[in-house]
Amino acid sequence: GGHYCNRYGPGEEWCALFATWAWERAGVPIPRYAFVGDVYAWARAHTRVLPVTERPSPGDLVLYGTGPASVRTSAHIGVVAQVWPDGEIDTIEGDAGPGRRGRTAVLVNGPYLPAQSFFANGFPIYGYAVP
Repeated sequence: GGHYCNRYGPGEEWCALFATWAWERAGVPIPRYAFVGDVYAWARAHTRVLPVTERPSPGDLVLYGTGPASVRTSAHIGVVAQVWPDGEIDTIEGDAGPGRRGRTAVLVNGPYLPAQSFFANGFPIYGYAVP
């Protein structure tokens, strides 16, 4: 039980568990990480990380916050679902919205311009992990 328990991993905040589960289902050999900074480090070592100034692609993971150092600076993650011609993105995010019985749910977020993420989401984007 517990507020954060889910089918993607242990009972804890699960946005990164959801994102790494999605990559795992798509064939990306990434471990299930609970901390967004670990996803950044894995992508930097095994694939690549794009700066926020570059255009992401569907399937990339959007890294919210100011950097990978801590839970405070690397607060949230989502999967890029769609990139619009004007550069706006739609993301699919776990542990992001109201769900049944006080639990959090998976939701579609967007469209929003990555440069305006702080105003749209409450935190900026510091990069994109590429599968």
